[in-house]
Amino acid sequence: MYQQHQQPPHPGAATAAQNTSRPAVAVPQFSSQSSLVPPQHLDDDADSDIGQPPSQPFTLPPGTRPSPSDFDTISRHLSLGRTPAAHGAAPLHQHSAPPMPSADDVRAMQADTHIQNGIQLHERLQLTESTREFERAAHLGSATGMYLYGMALRSAWGVERDEKKAFEYLSRAADLALRQTSALQAGGGGGKGGSGAAAAGEEQRAAAARELTLAIYELGQSFRNGWGVKKCRRTGAHYLQIAANLGDPDAQVDCGLAYLNGDGVKRDKMMAAKYFRLASNAGIEFPGNSWIWKDKYNVTGVDKKVKGGAAAAPPAGK
Repeated sequence: MYQQHQQPPHPGAATAAQNTSRPAVAVPQFSSQSSLVPPQHLDDDADSDIGQPPSQPFTLPPGTRPSPSDFDTISRHLSLGRTPAAHGAAPLHQHSAPPMPSADDVRAMQADTHIQNGIQLHERLQLTESTREFERAAHLGSATGMYLYGMALRSAWGVERDEKKAFEYLSRAADLALRQTSALQAGGGGGKGGSGAAAAGEEQRAAAARELTLAIYELGQSFRNGWGVKKCRRTGAHYLQIAANLGDPDAQVDCGLAYLNGDGVKRDKMMAAKYFRLASNAGIEFPGNSWIWKDKYNVTGVDKKVKGGAAAAPPAGK
């Protein structure tokens, strides 16, 4: 059976392999009309030739990568610890008083505090208290808080599992992160006032991109597995491809598997090679993947990178 991401294991069960974190994702470029809504025709029931994997699909060997939905993996991808300077203009000179934080800045910092508390509580196995902190962050309008609260509800971290509500919060997280990314892109990310503010603006954009990619990836898994929403592997593949094209290595692996097996998409070994190459350049290798570097797959537009090099996803559909 096609390898699916299982619900995150009990916290604290991280293995040595989970010390490998994902590289930073590329900051996506979106217009104000950008949307995460998949095309309406994406329905497994509408096309009998697409949607279900073959009887004996290719799967990754166990232990090839940490589970992307494991809490220890998730917590390493989050950007926290914001300050007022990261949200507004930098002081005119080093002796200037720091700018007064706006109401939105205060809420963002409060939400980050709740998230940090929630992570610490989770690591101490105080799961109910941890999830309560994530919920508080979500109610303060934090995309990361919404994402973590959605994952907590889906994975029953100290609360009763509620996959439908989890899907709603993951959707809100993705939508909010998309709007924040688009706004930061349009407004320059608050980079007025010198190089320090410019760096802070870039950090904001990168953080919003990570939040967006994490949420989109989990939406894809929700559709593929029927967690809180009607199961539709075509729609799931649609979301996974968005995350893959934003540079997420786990999504790239899953897209490669989907194209290799014809799972939710038409079988396409060239596209499989493209996404496996991207994932390989990001550090995810698995036995038997040497075929992806054959010359006939060079038309994918993804070249092999040297160790430490970064690879950007080519435009979708290439």
